[in-house]
Amino acid sequence: MASVATLLCIASGAQEKGSQREKKPGREELAVRQAEHICAELALDDKTCARFKEVYQALQKEVWELHGKCGKTSGNCGEEACRKNRAQMTEDEVRKELENSFDRSQKMLDLRKKYYNEYSKFLTYKQIARVYEIEKEMMCARGKGGASRKGEAFGKPGFQKNPGDQRRNGAGNKADGRPNRQ
Repeated sequence: MASVATLLCIASGAQEKGSQREKKPGREELAVRQAEHICAELALDDKTCARFKEVYQALQKEVWELHGKCGKTSGNCGEEACRKNRAQMTEDEVRKELENSFDRSQKMLDLRKKYYNEYSKFLTYKQIARVYEIEKEMMCARGKGGASRKGEAFGKPGFQKNPGDQRRNGAGNKADGRPNRQ
């Protein structure tokens, strides 16, 4: 009887661990992983890395707030209109959708400028430019089935930089320097 109870406990524990592995990281955890990955890529010292993580996570929270308001609570993004085929939309609906898109883009630009100013207090301009490059690489990896889709942390095995980087580095070229075509 005790052995059956032990087996049930072991089986349920293994099942919980399996489901935890498959669980996607939350936004906050993903932001921490991304910040750590960027710190490692930039080879920041501990003090600068801690400051970067703080500012980066604050930026992410503001971005989430901007997207959280979008369409879900205030209807600002034309979410309802996005569900419709544009051919079925009225001119007024399309106009509103476009204007809302401009507003969102402006708010994102304002956030980027705000945090650029924050970054410039403790990072060099080259480091800031590299932060933006790394963010773009991470977005490409997420969108193309990269590390985050596999549930792996950035900077861990499975994270790959943008595949297009190989061409810029000269990899995949013929002996005469021309790129290989498929």
